[in-house]
Amino acid sequence: MIIGCGTDLVYIPRMKEAIEKWPKKFLRRVFTAAEIKACKSKACPEKHFASRFAAKEAFLKALGTGFSKGISFHEISVENDSSGKPVLRHKGKVSKILKKMCHSRESGDPKKGAKIHVSLSDEKDYALAFVILTSETTS
Repeated sequence: MIIGCGTDLVYIPRMKEAIEKWPKKFLRRVFTAAEIKACKSKACPEKHFASRFAAKEAFLKALGTGFSKGISFHEISVENDSSGKPVLRHKGKVSKILKKMCHSRESGDPKKGAKIHVSLSDEKDYALAFVILTSETTS
């Protein structure tokens, strides 16, 4: 069952401008050390930073919270599995909100944990992320 979906579009030149203007401050505020290392290792780092930023925004839209409730960028990270597929990780307040969504009293059904599906894409000046949250009811 789909319990949330979100999408976000980032203008890559704007991301590049922010990185050039505040190289350390901006990156450390928004991305984890692992994300910074992974993106900087790529031929076009700003494209990869923009994709990860879009994924974080899309995930929070899927949760229905945005960056309210004291959520920080560091509670969400985007990694790649061994095949290169993006994987979204979460911790802290984000994990608590997601757990609460999965145990919603509205449906009355007990649920397993949420599964996060993330897709990233880019074309010329834009990076796009789409996130779907699903939860399967138990029998």
